[in-house]
Amino acid sequence: MVKRNLRVRLPGHRGGSLAETIVCLAIVGLLMVPAMDLLGSVARSSAIDAHAEQLTSLSCDLLAEVLQASFADPEEPTRAPGVDTGEDASSRATFDDLDDYAGWTENPPRDRDGNALPGLNGYRRTVSVTFASAANPNANSSSATDLKRVTVVSADAFGTQAAVSCLRYRYGPWSVEPGREAAFVRSATVQVRLGADGSVLRSGTAVLNQLSLEDADVGQ
Repeated sequence: MVKRNLRVRLPGHRGGSLAETIVCLAIVGLLMVPAMDLLGSVARSSAIDAHAEQLTSLSCDLLAEVLQASFADPEEPTRAPGVDTGEDASSRATFDDLDDYAGWTENPPRDRDGNALPGLNGYRRTVSVTFASAANPNANSSSATDLKRVTVVSADAFGTQAAVSCLRYRYGPWSVEPGREAAFVRSATVQVRLGADGSVLRSGTAVLNQLSLEDADVGQ
């Protein structure tokens, strides 16, 4: 028995040549280059946004703490910003008015009790407190006024910064003390860690309490 190998060529059908395959691969490669560049740009932009958000959160967190303090020392209501006599300039735990925070610098960032915040080595935070002009709040005043500007700046090891600022009025809601002893929520702080070894994101804000004593839950 004789076996024959039959090869049938269908009309209109043929295999691709090596040259055609190479050309197709080259075209796909050329299309992949801008696509990969775009994906890289998106990833870098997301990382930069997350980093900027972390710096801003650090600034807002400390600003919320500062704004809880009294406008000024009642014994020296018009003194220049700075730590009061007899208070420890190295510990925020002793600060009780805005002036005490003037010139505060910490590296790395710490909580009010002096504990270093995890994952922030190389970061720093600074606070400035100045009198602001009542006629032009955007300008500083060389003399005492009823308006103060508090600015907190957070920076990383590469010099990237995020600053937040707030004006505080001597007779504003923060400075009005209740007529009787009561408990109020003055601030809220949120801390989120992404994964066991991920970075920590923090944010905080001061809360204005304008409840009347009739509405407040006050023990008799």
